[in-house]
Amino acid sequence: MISMESCFDTFHIQKASWLNTIGRYRHHVKLQVGTALGVK
Repeated sequence: MISMESCFDTFHIQKASWLNTIGRYRHHVKLQVGTALGVK
């Protein structure tokens, strides 16, 4: 049986990697928008 704590740890790890992915994606979008505006 999986303990509540290890279940919680897994959730936190997944949440952290999910936030990391979103942060990287937003940073990428900002760079693209900045480049597009700079070109115009």
